[in-house]
Amino acid sequence: MAKAKAKNNSSSGLPVNSSAKALASAETSAKIGAKRKKNNQAKARLKKRLPSAAAAQVIKFKDSDADGLLDAEEKILGTDPKKSDSDRDGLSDGAEVKIYGTDPLNSDTDGDGLKDGEEIKRGLNPKGHGLLKDLFIPGRHNNFKPRALHPKRIAFYSLSAVLFKVILAVSVMALPIEAWLTPDLLVEQSKKIISLTNTIRTNLNLAPLSESPLLDQAAFNKAQDMLFNQYFSHNGPDGKSLADWLKTIKYDFLTAGENLAMGFTSPEEVVNAWTRSQTHYKNLIDRDFNEIGVGIVSGRYGLAQTTLVAQYFGAALSQPAAAIKPAQASAPASAASNSRFAGDRINKISEPVRPKNLAIAVTDSPGQEVKFEPDPAPLIAGIFIPQIASAAEPLIDLFKSKLYVDQPKGQSQKVVRAEVYLSSAAAKARVDFNNYFIDLKPAAGEAAGGSAALAAGLWTGQTIIFEENREQIFNPVVLPILTVEDRLGNKTAADLDWDNIQPADTSLLKQYYFIKQHQAPYIRPLFNLTSIFYKVILAIALIALALNILIEIKKQSPRIILSTLGLIALLVVLIII
Repeated sequence: MAKAKAKNNSSSGLPVNSSAKALASAETSAKIGAKRKKNNQAKARLKKRLPSAAAAQVIKFKDSDADGLLDAEEKILGTDPKKSDSDRDGLSDGAEVKIYGTDPLNSDTDGDGLKDGEEIKRGLNPKGHGLLKDLFIPGRHNNFKPRALHPKRIAFYSLSAVLFKVILAVSVMALPIEAWLTPDLLVEQSKKIISLTNTIRTNLNLAPLSESPLLDQAAFNKAQDMLFNQYFSHNGPDGKSLADWLKTIKYDFLTAGENLAMGFTSPEEVVNAWTRSQTHYKNLIDRDFNEIGVGIVSGRYGLAQTTLVAQYFGAALSQPAAAIKPAQASAPASAASNSRFAGDRINKISEPVRPKNLAIAVTDSPGQEVKFEPDPAPLIAGIFIPQIASAAEPLIDLFKSKLYVDQPKGQSQKVVRAEVYLSSAAAKARVDFNNYFIDLKPAAGEAAGGSAALAAGLWTGQTIIFEENREQIFNPVVLPILTVEDRLGNKTAADLDWDNIQPADTSLLKQYYFIKQHQAPYIRPLFNLTSIFYKVILAIALIALALNILIEIKKQSPRIILSTLGLIALLVVLIII
């Protein structure tokens, strides 16, 4: 049979090898067909799964992690579309690409050891060197907001500037008053008082006063004695008066006067207080004076740090004889205009007094009777001086009369109370001090302890001083003026002593301004350093604001501009004050 098959194949005319090839080709075609069929089936299944055109559009703009970058963009960049911060540096991928320009796949773009997010928080440049650019130049790298001008930083600068000024002021004012009221400054203040006094006189067409070194020394000795012995009066506890202080420095005088003041205040305020006082102002404009001296000391008086001022006036006895004119008895004055001043002025040559025209006099020592007696040899440079008649009984007992300052318990206001001892000739009495006045009335009953020469009669009165007016009244302190009028209309005015007066505490602001305007040599560097510091910060703020406005003029932040302008205004104020 095998032979028969072979024979049949041979008889068909086809070789054996050709048959095998045909068979293999058929099998290959069958496989290809099956594969194509499978592929077509797969394509059909895929086609069923493909989204519609609208769905494809949504996929195209999808941002799965909401970081500001589309998923398609993140695939291109290599970032994770499902994580907003692929490199975990504290910045979203979108912020790194679109705002800061950093690498979203590298948490430390500039390789400086700080993550990009941390550098942004600190105001540093996460792309490398460029701190100044970040601080002052607006751009995409800082979201067009210079780091140096952020409102929070502006607030920090402002608080620091104010704190610096407060520390300076507290440090300076914590020093004792002697530390910044140096002797040189006190001399300068003394000369200022003399200048202001002469200005008042020249405005009234009066001759200016010449500064006398002797009167300067006498005034300084008086002020120093008041501070050392803690009193404020024309007469010291030891009884020394104006004449004694002038005698100590061997100043022989025809006439002399004394003004006193106490309180931490300026020369202008001291002179203004004197001009508001009748007896003090009379000394300022007295034609009989031709010389002046001022002494100022500083220190603790009672509980307060303060200054005491003594102003001395005089006309030296050694002046040329031609300048001395004998006193002439004037015509009787009307009762309504007859006045006399006492308490801060003394004369070696008194004006003639007619008992009928002036029946009043003053005493400032216990039991003292005032008598105007002629000099045993009333001749000066050959000029005869008329004898002086004796005056009538004293009208005011200045030794016993005082002004008291009381403060009721639990109340802030103070009560100023006057107790004045007058003779029976008194009809009216009034006390004036720093634009306040007290009308006095006779007290019920007689006061005990009057001198034999004085029919003692107590006159009293009071007024209330509220806390807000205390500094105005008691800084500076000057002696109050007691004015007494008799039944004939004759008046006398005299300085009245305070009883244990305390000057008002000067406000810290006023002290600071005084120290700033009158800087001691070792305090001046502190003020200069502060001024330089503020001026440097002001210059930087102005430059930064100009760069912020001009470089990116179309992209401005009103909040940054306004806060920077506020800082500039604050610095200007701090430089001025």
